[in-house]
Parts: sequence; C-alpha cells; structure tokens
Amino acid sequence: MTTADDRDAEGFSVSTRREGARGVVALVGELDLHTADELTTAVSGLLKQKVTRVEVDAGGLSFADSAGLRAVLMARAAAVEAGATFGVTVASGTVERLIEITGLSDLLFDDS
Repeated sequence: MTTADDRDAEGFSVSTRREGARGVVALVGELDLHTADELTTAVSGLLKQKVTRVEVDAGGLSFADSAGLRAVLMARAAAVEAGATFGVTVASGTVERLIEITGLSDLLFDDS
C-alpha cells in the first residue's frame, strides 16, 4: 500500500492508496478550478502503477464546482482509456447533488 498526501493553503487534500489492483483517491475540502489538477494528477499516478480499478472517495468534499466535476470526468476518461474501471464510491451530500442534477449518476456512481 502506498500513500501520498498533498495539502494546499485552502485545506484541500488528495490522498491516494493502492490496495492490490485497486487505487483509491480520497478528496477533502473544495474541488474547484484551483484544485482540480490535483485530482487528475493523483489518478494519473495510480494508473502508472497499473491499477485496474480507480475509486474516488469524495465524502470529505465540502464543495465542488463545474471545474471539479470536469476533473472527475477527465479522471474517469483516463482510467477507461488505460483499461481500468472507475467509480465514485462515496460522495458528500453536496457532491452527490451536483452529480445527480447534472445527470451523471449512472456514469460516475459506483454500482459494484
């Protein structure tokens, strides 16, 4: 299991861990224009480790905007392109609502 932690001045953090062939990205704080690249960088790092499943734990997010949602979609696309499956396994109420009102529930929410 590997762990990486990055925190910015606004309290946003991304942590990753690998559990066998599964990579988990945990997000805390606000996922927005200023922090979105950290998510895509974290997912890229896991994919370089040849994970076959990427899971996003967004339960610690207090806010996400369209740039943050775009980053999640880009992370999903990168995972699929690499042959991995992708799912948001946990979401805060705010993020869950954003995903639902944009019609992306079936695409992003984990159903396994």
